[in-house]
Amino acid sequence: RVTTKVGGYIENLYVNQTGQFVKKGDPLLSIYSPELLAAQQEYLSAINAQGKLSGMDQSISGSIGDIAQSARERLRLLDITDAQIDKIKSTGAVTRNVTLYSPASGYVIEKSIIKGQKIMENDSLMTIVDLTRVWGEADIYESDIPYIRTEMPAELTLSYWPGKVFRGRITFLSPVLDPQTRTLKARIEIPNGDLALKPNMFADAKINYAIGERLAVPESAVMRTGTRDYVFIEGDHDLIIPYMVKLGMRSGDGYYEVISGLKKGERVVTSANFLVDSESSLKAALKSAASAQSR
Repeated sequence: RVTTKVGGYIENLYVNQTGQFVKKGDPLLSIYSPELLAAQQEYLSAINAQGKLSGMDQSISGSIGDIAQSARERLRLLDITDAQIDKIKSTGAVTRNVTLYSPASGYVIEKSIIKGQKIMENDSLMTIVDLTRVWGEADIYESDIPYIRTEMPAELTLSYWPGKVFRGRITFLSPVLDPQTRTLKARIEIPNGDLALKPNMFADAKINYAIGERLAVPESAVMRTGTRDYVFIEGDHDLIIPYMVKLGMRSGDGYYEVISGLKKGERVVTSANFLVDSESSLKAALKSAASAQSR
């Protein structure tokens, strides 16, 4: 955010369009400011007085020197560079227009001024953004929050750019949940040296974390009724028996963690799209299984 510590008028604009790239130290604009003129004149007066009194009493000369140093420091605090101040001193003349230089390298994404405009102290004149390193905000589901930590690696992909992966790391986790989406914002910092990522793009974030060895079944083996979850076990005489299960997390490769309802080694039907005699037979089997487990 480019601002000025004094009021004045825009005399010249060296950067006059949004999207333009500037380097740190490039001239952005020049302003005419009565306050800056007065500060320059104060500094010159102190310098001239110091020269005239250099051969007199040291205490007087020292006091004038302190005044000159204070006037120079005031100019620096008003964002006048040392090179500009030295030029005022060497030429012995004030500068009507003072140039402001870019504080950083980047792209001008906002410009809220025009030539001749009156500006006030602390007005926002331009916004410069360095896009070689960007932030991505990922929505983390509540079930995943216990496993997410800062410094974890993350991968970003774009639906319209297959095969391209952007890698970054989590640098910040929001302390509050979004009440609308019930998700937590995670900030991912991503190197963007080729400037392929643009602000406000949508992407998919993938964060991997190890949870150890768990009992799991393929997603295709689960039948979800809305209130309960079932898997179908191989029984005697080629029968399939529905078991109600409690599911946990879903892995990225299509498996559900089984918290309860199954034992290790039990054989499950790996596809819920099998044929049954009728819908009523399936309902009866599910009802029978639920009744048996409740007893």
